[in-house]
Amino acid sequence: MIANDDTPLARVETLRQDLLARAAGFWRLSGATLELVAFAAAPNFDHKVRRDFTEATRSVPLTRDGLGIVAAVLRGETCVSRLEESAAGVGSGHWLLLFGARRSVAVPIRDGGGTVRAVVAVAMAESALSDEAIADRLRVAGSEISSPLGLDASPPGPDNR
Repeated sequence: MIANDDTPLARVETLRQDLLARAAGFWRLSGATLELVAFAAAPNFDHKVRRDFTEATRSVPLTRDGLGIVAAVLRGETCVSRLEESAAGVGSGHWLLLFGARRSVAVPIRDGGGTVRAVVAVAMAESALSDEAIADRLRVAGSEISSPLGLDASPPGPDNR
């Protein structure tokens, strides 16, 4: 953990560093929107892209299903977006291109009753890690981030996939 800081931002930054991701974020589900809780980007990340992304995803309606974070929540399962499979300039493909990333992985975070309460995501450049290995790490981090926020997230396991 960064300087014993237990904030959502510190946890998201730790996740980003652990996975060598270009960026990482955590959103809380609030009605029919996702509300940005924390976003961390690599030190060499373009400041304008960081600002634009933060502003564009501060409050995301669930109708924007071209974004992996929304698709993960709506489907209730891991959503992987790949630059080469995405439409340039649209949804996740747009952000992957601007981030200098090849893929993003978004994982829904469920409460003890199985209800999706949040989503955590990373954008990766090149990585030898499989999509599932990244998703497993996101589930753990999502549970850790959710707990102090009172989201009652279940620990990762067969029922929280």
